[in-house]
Amino acid sequence: MERQIDYRHLESLIALLTVARLGRYTAAANVLGVNHSTISRRIDALQKAMGGHLLTRSPNGWELTDLSRRAMASAEAIEQAVEAIGSEKDTGGLAGHVRIAAPDAFSAHLAAPALAKLQAKHPQLVFEIVSETTRARQTRTGMDLEIVIGEPNVRKAASTKLMDYELRLYATAEYLEAHGTPVALEDLAGHRLNYYIDTALTVDKLDEATSVLPPDATRDLVNEHRGAICGHHEPCRHRIAPHVPLGALPEYDSGAP
Repeated sequence: MERQIDYRHLESLIALLTVARLGRYTAAANVLGVNHSTISRRIDALQKAMGGHLLTRSPNGWELTDLSRRAMASAEAIEQAVEAIGSEKDTGGLAGHVRIAAPDAFSAHLAAPALAKLQAKHPQLVFEIVSETTRARQTRTGMDLEIVIGEPNVRKAASTKLMDYELRLYATAEYLEAHGTPVALEDLAGHRLNYYIDTALTVDKLDEATSVLPPDATRDLVNEHRGAICGHHEPCRHRIAPHVPLGALPEYDSGAP
């Protein structure tokens, strides 16, 4: 006997796809133009149809279970079909929605310019860049690509080295004139460093970066922009001013403040 298709599951699949990408019911509701309870009701209906839990809580929001990953291919196929119907013509180019997580300076200086060029060639591509400096996720929930610092230890994902990552210390000429110019590690004794707050730092390689400093070279623990003065490139450059200590920046973000 041919199985009847419950077309209400089509809306439920799109709801699941949106929650998986955004990690929050409320965010998914805003995108889909419905309320939180509607998203919850659609997810519940799909869970009953599939016979198990589809989402699990994590520090990053709701993430997919093994069961729900089976449904994602169908949800993405539906999304692509709807987008194709809405397109005026098939240009033969790349199309789709891509979410990327990357450290702040990388996002601004490398990812955004490169993606802008790619989107100019393929207008049907839509990119969302989430600026964050964290470990690689163990599941790909919510993100299609992740740029992380250090070698990721992940399952069910392919990783590729993009470039070497190097932190350097910067200061203004005024600061160096007032406090002297360090030429060796031991010269950093007594200086203060604008860097990530210990409790907000989740990347081991960044934590290890300050282990070579003299014991009395201290961090300037100012809670700004999600816990790191240098978390965002423009605020970081603004903060490397005559009245503040040394600042640590990625080598590719080393333009003059």
